[in-house]
Amino acid sequence: MRWLLFLLWMGIQLGQGFDGVADFFIETLVNHTTPFVGEQITYTVRYYAFSQEGIRVQYPDFEGFWIGESYESYRGLQVINDKQFFVREVQIHLAPLITGEIIIQPAQLLVTGDVFRSEQIIPTSPITLNIRSLPEGAPSSFSGAVGDFVMNADFETGILILGNPFVFSITIQGVGILDTLTPPNLNLPLNWRILPQSPMYMRGNENIGVALGSKEFQWVIIPNEAGSHRIAPIEWTYFDPRTQTYITLTIPAFTLDVLPSSDGEIRLSSAYTTSFEILPLKTPKTNYPFYDVLTGFPWGFLGFIMPVLFFITIQYTRYQRRKIRQTAHKRYQTAFSRAKKRLNQLRKQPNPTRMSNVIIAYIADKANVANSDVIGDMYAYIPQADLQIMIENLMTMIKSVSYIPQNSDYDALALIDEVEIALSQVEKIWRAVQ
Repeated sequence: MRWLLFLLWMGIQLGQGFDGVADFFIETLVNHTTPFVGEQITYTVRYYAFSQEGIRVQYPDFEGFWIGESYESYRGLQVINDKQFFVREVQIHLAPLITGEIIIQPAQLLVTGDVFRSEQIIPTSPITLNIRSLPEGAPSSFSGAVGDFVMNADFETGILILGNPFVFSITIQGVGILDTLTPPNLNLPLNWRILPQSPMYMRGNENIGVALGSKEFQWVIIPNEAGSHRIAPIEWTYFDPRTQTYITLTIPAFTLDVLPSSDGEIRLSSAYTTSFEILPLKTPKTNYPFYDVLTGFPWGFLGFIMPVLFFITIQYTRYQRRKIRQTAHKRYQTAFSRAKKRLNQLRKQPNPTRMSNVIIAYIADKANVANSDVIGDMYAYIPQADLQIMIENLMTMIKSVSYIPQNSDYDALALIDEVEIALSQVEKIWRAVQ
């Protein structure tokens, strides 16, 4: 009887049929339908499935777009009309490469058929975007970057010696397609040897709620001439879609002091201009005409000057170490005042992303590290659990503004005031625990 009832139930189910429409849904959307060329947009695919088995998503080819980072932004269960669905959401960062109208073709949810259901192909609707061209009048330092960025530089602060390589790095941090960012032009002396290295990426850290990434450019540099070299300001420009303006970031002019090499040379010979003369082999002689010269006055003089150079090097090393300690102390003491200054600059053009950057820069100043280090592991540079909780709440408060609909108003100046008050409390506790 039990088997008879089971077969009867199967006949009813097969007789009713199953087309999969009620149990599977898929939708796609973008966060911006009129972006500028090169501007990062987010393409979201979200599907609802009654069962997780035998389903997969077929994405469009995104012709006309640069495809950036993709990640799963949500996975969980939801109840809709008294029915439980498995929900998965994937986001893909895109950047349009051409202007005009671009159509993103439909994505498809492919449902494998079995004895209980027929095979299904459920498409989404196509998405039409109108891509705007960038305005004219871009500075010469603009190379196509679109988004919202900050820039800082770092180089070895130890003793620079003629012919010894050192590493110079520039980090660009913010929101945009990192893969398309190109480095700024260095204003180093033309006769120095400059060896570009592969860039290093730091993607957004979801643990602290900041969707920022960074790209670090590095060069190995070999000074060609001793002396004090003033390096002109380094500029890099990007286009800000929010303000629809070109913004130029500048690394101020600085000085590099290069000491002579250990043998007293003040300039390297160029590997490209040095001529080589091939001479015939000669029979060695037991009497060297320059032996007396080599053992005479010049070498004796060097025996006197080398201890002097060694003493100068030791003193210069101590000076550099003291300068590093003073710089770290100054950054620690002025971290809050610098953060207030940055917040005041945002009052003209409030921006939640830049508010988050202010908090990151504040922590970096306190710890005397680069901003990219803080993004990688913020809690490693905060000395107390209470401070960690306060800063985490502060970041969450700033991040919550990004969820406000685009056309909705919010009191940005009041938010800046709240951030400044909260940061002042963090500063008091930070100084108390140090």
